[in-house]
Order: sequence, then structure tokens, then C-alpha cells
Amino acid sequence: MILQTQNRPDPELFLETCFKMEANPEVKGLLALLPEGNNFSPEDLDKGLKKLKTPIFGGVFPEILHKKNRMTKGFVLVGLLQEPRIAVIGPLSDSEQDFGRVLERNYPVKSAAGCMFVFVDGFATRINDLIESLFDIFGLSIDFLGGGAGSLNMTQKPCIITNQGLVQDRAVLAFMEVKSGTGVKHGWEVVTGPFKVTKSEKNTILTLDGEPAFGVYKRVIQKYAQAMISKNNFFDLAKNFPIGITRLNAEKLVRDPVRARQDGSIVCVGEIPSQTYVHILTGDNPSLIQAAKEALLQARNNYANGWQKKPVVFFDCVSRALFLGDHFSEEMDAVNNPNTPLFGALTLGEIANYGKDYLDFHNKTAVIGVLDI
Repeated sequence: MILQTQNRPDPELFLETCFKMEANPEVKGLLALLPEGNNFSPEDLDKGLKKLKTPIFGGVFPEILHKKNRMTKGFVLVGLLQEPRIAVIGPLSDSEQDFGRVLERNYPVKSAAGCMFVFVDGFATRINDLIESLFDIFGLSIDFLGGGAGSLNMTQKPCIITNQGLVQDRAVLAFMEVKSGTGVKHGWEVVTGPFKVTKSEKNTILTLDGEPAFGVYKRVIQKYAQAMISKNNFFDLAKNFPIGITRLNAEKLVRDPVRARQDGSIVCVGEIPSQTYVHILTGDNPSLIQAAKEALLQARNNYANGWQKKPVVFFDCVSRALFLGDHFSEEMDAVNNPNTPLFGALTLGEIANYGKDYLDFHNKTAVIGVLDI
């Protein structure tokens, strides 16, 4: 791969770098990661993106990562030495979209091995449906790696980078027949539970054990955090107490509670099905940093021989960075090797498979890929 980074929020510089990369005969595809701090609009990028003949995919994220650095402006642009097979899917919130049919049309020939990048608008309402369709079509014969794009101000806007421009409510998929290994760990531990999700609607928990979800959650926070939680300070406290969905022989699937509604329900990032069991979780700086180390080790083990100098792709939940605060640099230190290229993003939810077990849309989780790109 060929890696270019820049910390200037200049759309013309970004597009100029894309065209310079395209002029290199070795470059067969482009992976672009931009931070929302650039404030790029479709008007800034669309004309140039549509002129590119080289396949391009990526997204706009709260922040992007390069080596040990968090970048709030600029870009990371990766020139890929193998042409990616790209599909743009959406509208991702459209209840009429048959994702399975779209996937079959775009990927009629399945590969026995490889890695698929998956970037989604983090505020689309059918992300889980897309993930289920990906599993139905591909199973776990390939690795998946990606996350949710979008803004930390929780406003949906164009955030997916494609050859058609900067778009919203879409997913972009990019498959390459390359050797890869993925690792997924979060480090959150059980505080109390289980509670039964007696009623939910997509990403909103209505009731736990038959009671309004916020009332149950509030009692837990008051007991274990010794703090009063309200709808006004909900996000500040809830970021320390995510919700974990119980699964068989695997880490709990984490859901990030982001808002309490007037009706007593709790809105999360990612769906929580009715009739499942959940726990309230918490963590500390050492447990989260250790989890990132374990995710890297898992990715290397899944890659097997020859991982030593291969690029590391790191998609880490932005709410983990908010939780860690100044200690986030320690997590970056834990996964960074000066002899190995590292790039990635702080995401609104993460997409990856646990080796050969689960494919999921995660929250508050460290996802790492080791790739031969």
C-alpha cells in the first residue's frame, strides 16, 4: 500500500492527492478516511470524486488515526495495490430495500478468502439488517472490517465517500482477495443483571423486566455510580455504563446508551432485540487498554505467519476515546508498533467478525485488522 496523510482541512488538497495517487500505475483503489472537523460538504468534493476513474471508498468520522496521532482535520489516504470490488448500498434506512438481493447482484461470484471493508452511515436505521444480509450471503468465509461514519453532534449528514460523491444513508462495501486477520475486544465488565428486554423497537429499549427501561437503568446508576442521572445529564454518565447483550461463548455485544426519552425508553447506538437478556457494564482505563492489546494479538494470531510488518487498521469507538480522556494515548501506544504502519478512525459503532464466530455491529469496542494490502 501507499499511505498519504495531511492535517490541513483543504478539500482541493485532498482531491489533488487522490488524482496524484491515481496517476501511479501501482494504485488500483483508494481508501479515504476524513475527520468531521474538516467540515467538507458534497459541494466541496462531489465534482472531483466523480472524475476519479480509480475506485474510492471511505467515510467521514469524528476523528481519524495515524500511528499514535488523533487527527481532527486533514485526511488519511491509502493507495491499494489490488483493485477493490465496490458496492454502494442504500438508502440504508429504506424499509423496502432487499439487501440480500443487492449483495447477490453486486457480488455474484464469491471468494474463498479475503477481507471486506464495510462503512455505513452511523445514523441509518437498518444497519443490523445489512449485517445480517452480509452474514447470510458470505457467512464467515471472509473477514469484515469497518464501522459507522458520521458526526459526534448526532446529526445525520453526508458521510460516506464513493465515486458518486459524498453521500448519506448509504453503506459502501469494498472486497479484496487479500490475507487478513481481525481482532475484536471491548474490556467492559458486568456490574449487574441480567435484565430481560421485554419490549424494544430497533435501537430503543422500551422496557426491562416489564418496567420502563430508564427507571431500571437509573436505579443501577444511582447505586453503583452514586450519582443522580437525568435526561439532561444522561450521556455524560451513561458513557461509563454501557449495556451488554448476552451471547453464547463470546464477549457480550456492547450497546451504547445515548439518550433517555420522555416516555422512559432508552435510545442506543445499534439494535437490541426484544426477549434478549442484557447486563449493565462498566470498565476502567486499564481494562479498556488491555482489551485493545488483546484485539491486536487476536488479529495477529488470526493472520498467522508473516504479520510482523503488515499494516494495522484500527477502528475504535469514539465513546471509548471519550471515556479514556487523556489516557486514550495509552491505548494508542498499546496497539502501535513503530515498524508497522497503522491507520484508522474513531467510529460510531464498529463492524467486524470474531475470527470465525460472529459478525456484528459493535459499540464501545476496539476492532483491529492486520491486512496484506
